[in-house]
Amino acid sequence: MNEIDKLLRKHRVTEVEAITPFLSRPLRHAALNKTEYDAFFRPISSWERKHLLLHL
Repeated sequence: MNEIDKLLRKHRVTEVEAITPFLSRPLRHAALNKTEYDAFFRPISSWERKHLLLHL
């Protein structure tokens, strides 16, 4: 783990949050959209699927 990773973990900051102030508005928007897309479309496990179906 390099020094940048250690600092990000210490301050609980994601890489996107760390570089956002240095990006132009369109790049900032694209970076945040990518982060949200990755979080939303991650595969769910079988137990998560069962839990969601049982609690509709």
